[in-house]
Amino acid sequence: MKYDRCLFCINAAVFVLFLAALVFMIMFATDTTNLLNLGMAFAEFVAASILWGFAFIVKAASLYLKKHEPHEPNEQQPTKG
Repeated sequence: MKYDRCLFCINAAVFVLFLAALVFMIMFATDTTNLLNLGMAFAEFVAASILWGFAFIVKAASLYLKKHEPHEPNEQQPTKG
């Protein structure tokens, strides 16, 4: 399928975003004096998790379509005669 490389890039980008959000959340969780920062970090973490799930759904759909895509018909067989 011609979109496999694009889907791999999407998965990689979302994975990096997920890890960044996790680090962001841990960094702000250590600072309990500012609850606004903690709330913003949690919202970013939830958004990254949603994107990560979306990337998995897209990849699963890609693999399903790749498995069930119709094959190109072979060249026409010469008729006997």
